[in-house]
Amino acid sequence: TAAGAFVFSVGVGEVIPGWDRTVKQMRAGETRRVVVPASLGYGEKGIGPIPGGADLYFEISLLELKSPPKLTEQQLAWLSSHAEP
Repeated sequence: TAAGAFVFSVGVGEVIPGWDRTVKQMRAGETRRVVVPASLGYGEKGIGPIPGGADLYFEISLLELKSPPKLTEQQLAWLSSHAEP
């Protein structure tokens, strides 16, 4: 794994919504610079050192795609209650 890289499942609430939306549109090997508005990040409350209402700036490199794992009951419940617009 590259430095700073981490593994997550897309579309099941493991990362902020701005990441989910961006990564769903990417191809393996692609890099994007992304501005995530607060509404798709940590909202008006913020988290840790990130203040409420903050837009977030990232450079995302999608290293690889793996077959999706079997979803847990909790993930399935989250998906059913968070339909995409």
